[in-house]
Amino acid sequence: MALSLFRIFRFLRSIFTPAALIIGFSCLLTFIFVLYQPTPGPGSIQRLGWQSWDIISDAPVSGANSDVSESGGASQPTTGGQPEGVDWWNVTSPDVSSSSASLPLDVWDPLLPHDTGLTEIAITQCWIDPWYAPSVAGSMCYPGSTKEQDATKGKWVRVERNLNSQSGLMSLNVYYRRTRRHDLPVVTELRILPDRETPSPFGADWNKVAHSVNPSGHKLYLWYKMSKTLAEMSADERQNELVTEIDVLFGDDQPWYGFEKLDMPVLDHKAIVGRESVWLTYRRGVKPPPRAPPLHFSHDGRFKIMQIADLHFSVAQGTCRDTDLSPCSGSDNLTSSLLSRMLDIERPDFVVFTGDQLNGQGTSWDVRSVLAKFSRSVAERGIPWAAVFGNHDDEDGDSREAQIKYMQGLPYSLVEAGPKGIHGVGNYVLKVKSADPSMMHLLTLYFLDSGSYSKGFLNWFGFFVPTEYDWIHQDQIDWFLEQSASIDPIERPFTPDNAKDMGDIWARQAADQLTPDTRRLAKPNALMFFHIPLEESYAAADVNPDTGIPLDVGLHDLEGKGSAKKQDGFFHKGLLQAMESDHRAGGNAREVKVVGNGHCHVTENCRRVQGVWLCFGGGGSYSGYGRIGFDRRVRIYDISDYGETIRTYKRTEHNEVINEIVLAGRGLRNGPLPFARIWWRVRVQHRPFSFTANQYAEVQHTSHIPSFRQQITRTTNTRLFSDRLKFPSVRNQVLCFIYGSILVYWIAARETNVETYVWSTRLQDSGMAWKFRAPTNDEMRRARYYQFGKSLQAGLASLNTIVKEWPQTIKGIVTWAYVQVAQPILDTSEGRRVCWGIGAANTLVWLAWQMPRMQPLLTRSFVHNPMSGLSYTLFTSIFSHKSIIHLFINSMALSAFGAAVSHSLAKRQTENPTYLREATVRWHFLAFFISAGVFSGLVSHVVAMRFIFPRLVSRLSASASNTAPPGSLASASSFASAATARAVTSASTTVASSHGASGAIYATLALTALEYPDTEIAMAIPPTFPLPVTWGVGALVAVDILGVLRGWRRFNHWAHLGGVAFGALYHAYGPQTWEYCRLITLGRMPRSLSKQKEQ
Repeated sequence: MALSLFRIFRFLRSIFTPAALIIGFSCLLTFIFVLYQPTPGPGSIQRLGWQSWDIISDAPVSGANSDVSESGGASQPTTGGQPEGVDWWNVTSPDVSSSSASLPLDVWDPLLPHDTGLTEIAITQCWIDPWYAPSVAGSMCYPGSTKEQDATKGKWVRVERNLNSQSGLMSLNVYYRRTRRHDLPVVTELRILPDRETPSPFGADWNKVAHSVNPSGHKLYLWYKMSKTLAEMSADERQNELVTEIDVLFGDDQPWYGFEKLDMPVLDHKAIVGRESVWLTYRRGVKPPPRAPPLHFSHDGRFKIMQIADLHFSVAQGTCRDTDLSPCSGSDNLTSSLLSRMLDIERPDFVVFTGDQLNGQGTSWDVRSVLAKFSRSVAERGIPWAAVFGNHDDEDGDSREAQIKYMQGLPYSLVEAGPKGIHGVGNYVLKVKSADPSMMHLLTLYFLDSGSYSKGFLNWFGFFVPTEYDWIHQDQIDWFLEQSASIDPIERPFTPDNAKDMGDIWARQAADQLTPDTRRLAKPNALMFFHIPLEESYAAADVNPDTGIPLDVGLHDLEGKGSAKKQDGFFHKGLLQAMESDHRAGGNAREVKVVGNGHCHVTENCRRVQGVWLCFGGGGSYSGYGRIGFDRRVRIYDISDYGETIRTYKRTEHNEVINEIVLAGRGLRNGPLPFARIWWRVRVQHRPFSFTANQYAEVQHTSHIPSFRQQITRTTNTRLFSDRLKFPSVRNQVLCFIYGSILVYWIAARETNVETYVWSTRLQDSGMAWKFRAPTNDEMRRARYYQFGKSLQAGLASLNTIVKEWPQTIKGIVTWAYVQVAQPILDTSEGRRVCWGIGAANTLVWLAWQMPRMQPLLTRSFVHNPMSGLSYTLFTSIFSHKSIIHLFINSMALSAFGAAVSHSLAKRQTENPTYLREATVRWHFLAFFISAGVFSGLVSHVVAMRFIFPRLVSRLSASASNTAPPGSLASASSFASAATARAVTSASTTVASSHGASGAIYATLALTALEYPDTEIAMAIPPTFPLPVTWGVGALVAVDILGVLRGWRRFNHWAHLGGVAFGALYHAYGPQTWEYCRLITLGRMPRSLSKQKEQ
């Protein structure tokens, strides 16, 4: 053997050199051949200057915020040519729009300001979506054309929006031709009509598209009118009648700016459940979106910013989440109405959307349709706005680069893509300038892209499941420091040119203020916005040295941390390094005073950490997750004194202004309590109770401070939570079990009686064998089995008819698969078929758990949480499994022991003294299974609410006693912080939620052990030796008792023990109870069902 290996290696060594030379020479020839290919010369058609259309627009890239004239520390006045009495931002800017003559005609881009007309429209259906394979689908999917037609009418242009994108593999696209010729008739009107209908008034200038425009096959056709040429049109007709662009809108909301919807949708969402409406939209003339004016302070030195966080808009009109608003449908529209009301009240100068404008999670799959509506409320009021990306924005549909391009084409947008060489999209700076002619830069606004996800995995269906959030990277830190260093200092506090006679308006401030009272050269104050918070947002807050109270205002700790697990140190390397002034006399004041984040919907506090305020906006949308009792809200930054003073507060959906606090400038006194209103939301009263430090002198007794129970209520925001702290509710759940079980058994008994009556009558009518006696149970079950087999055979025959024209190989595979599935179903017992049906239902629910957008619904409706107060979840939680291992083990156990229980129930039925014939046992087993699952969940609920949680509350509430004097401020702040209340909330997780069929399966185990005590079982995994079933069940019960005694929380041991108890009780009283239920529900059928006992 060694000799043979030696010969092999010697042979390989001998051929290595020539083989390497041959391979290397071949690669060299290949490279030379590829590189020698001729490049397009001057004679070839090339597109110059349009390789990157995101740079070309009808306005400068920097929009309204490009520096006009800055030199040194102050801007030079640029008043030349400005009319007297007209503000500098209202002066008409020179026309910088690009000429339409340079726009490409053979590329579809609805953002380009085309003023040329369409000469022909077509619709084609294709097996390949051209978006995925444009080179392959070009010849297959495009309408037919000739070179002469291309030269005369223009080349075909595909509208890159698949009308059939919601279903099927086939694509359905609109195509049109565009030309600059003035002697051809162009499209001036579009209509969609059913088959055999014509436009009215009809004329020869109307043309019908040959293919239906409806993706579901319904015969709807597109008509277009071509009545005039471009030469025959006036300027007004070109702007108001000429159709210059076609687009597609998904959903029933407003189309893109400048576009109009046709009168009839291409596909109505009411026609097909689960799909959204599809509309064709068109633009007449050129309608460039209005541009935002330069950001500027008012003449009295004020500038107001509204932060809107986490809209979570979808293609559909949205689904309300976690709100007590009723009725609540079309959450996106409700949110837009709420924002419109807040905008009218606050009248901000600038609006910031801090991420997650799109919901992602499979609901915002068409980005343009969602982006068309999210900023409409702001744009309708002519308010400039900007946005940053959140982690959900690019989960579906287009990339962030494409979304930036779209947002730049919306009215009053100041969004910028930022440099391409650093991480993320949307890292940019906006500057707010003074209102006087000096146009002094007084406030800086930084916008960063905090990314989406940094790590995840692919689930069973190939979908990406994220596990860790992204963070601000080192190259972004370097970019921020570079931008900060490029900002020139100004003389602060700023005095406008026309304010020399205002006198001494700058009040003396405290020594540690971020803005000293003396004039100095320093950078303007800055605010920063990005979506995912930093780790420091959850760090210990700075403490007021005068009162010892943390500088932390607002609600927090109602949800887990939203920061990334990793970071590159942006807080320490970036925020703390960007100083207000490089001079030593400038102190340690940071340039960035406030950081505004979104991401965490029920977190809305402002916390100062090492001199920087880290603030959350709080959820502002009914479409995003929230919490019952937690109002939707927006955060306001009211900046005054020409950028020196920054004040913030929140406005809620009930028009409450809460947590007003000065973050920088005049009015700051080392902490929020002396100047900020703290609102305590007491859910029992369902109205706010306000308490301010100015009113604290009136508070003399501890009873005026919110109680411990009220603090927990405020912390958890759970309706009637405080009532359950002292008197845990079990009455509703007990009644739910009683009434629910009665209803389940009534239905099961009724269906059993009906089915038995039907089969008994059918057999007696079939022949003379049962003329003088009633059919037995076995005879009726054999007849049912025979009929079931015939139905499976009929299904196979129908399948063969369907696949008759298919290829022989595929037809054989389909038939073989059907037989492989149907034969075991036919061969097994009736009880096991019922168990398989239950397993299939559990599998469907498990599949729903794998869909992120379904998890909030399943968590609320398919998991029984004793703290929720819900009762119906006792039933639904039986069919809910989150883990595939949990589902597999339960399904295997149910299949094994459920069949034995079904056989036992059928056997016990024949032993009852009041014998009733029974054609099927499946209804009896289903009633047993459901009642056992509900009973086991009820046992767990009662134990949790009567024993576990009351002990927990009493222990923690005892530790919440007030140790400070009742009339001291420290006492009030101790109670206001509600730290102990949050501890109760955290500790309440010891009250285990229940889901899964384990309790019902334990009932089948117990009933099997009691009915067949001599039966031996063997595990499918080692050790596989057989043991009596009573030993196995006894061992499981012992493990659960030990788990209860030791406080194990991996499994719901009380539910398991409850299932065992139900099985034991059913062994003793179950058959008699079932017989009684059948007798009650017999109605007029008793004589036909109980003629005689089986012989």
